[in-house]
Amino acid sequence: SIPGAASPLFLATTAGAADAFEISRSLRFNSADTAYLNRTPSSAGNRKTFTFSAWIKKVKNDPGNNFYRIFGQSDACHVYFYNDKLIFDISDGSSTIGSRYTSQVFRDNSAWLHVVAACNTPASTAGERMRLYVNGTEVTSFYASVNPSQNADTTMNTTNIHTIGYRTSAQGSAGGALDAYLAEINFIDGSALD
Repeated sequence: SIPGAASPLFLATTAGAADAFEISRSLRFNSADTAYLNRTPSSAGNRKTFTFSAWIKKVKNDPGNNFYRIFGQSDACHVYFYNDKLIFDISDGSSTIGSRYTSQVFRDNSAWLHVVAACNTPASTAGERMRLYVNGTEVTSFYASVNPSQNADTTMNTTNIHTIGYRTSAQGSAGGALDAYLAEINFIDGSALD
């Protein structure tokens, strides 16, 4: 079982006409269980350049002003849904130094989404320091967007707890339990990939 889980996670299958289709090794996160995965690195990695990617299939939409955490470290370096918008934030430990809030909302709970969030604060072009991709296409229309300063250090890749599917009390106020399936979860330390 997963730390914080009231029940084991199980393999996901899609609904409707595609009942026979199965995503191998996917995990089902149920917010009522507050199930999550966690890792605390034994040594720090690259705090300027990294990529997170995963396939996600939402189970429900946001009824209003709730956040569903996909991945994160500390209280402000994370990828999550808020009001059905996809958000990627980074922090330096005291404040948010960069963010991407999509204009697009994601409400199709029958579809899998491939999400990639890449950080590369050494990039000379400010708009290339944080990039967000959905289904292989870079998101360029944002409700709100803040570029981090060049070469800024983030709290990602520190020796603090990193979680998938939930924010623990060790990361601030606990919450943001995810209601979704996740598969092919990857974190790449030291590379900003598309």
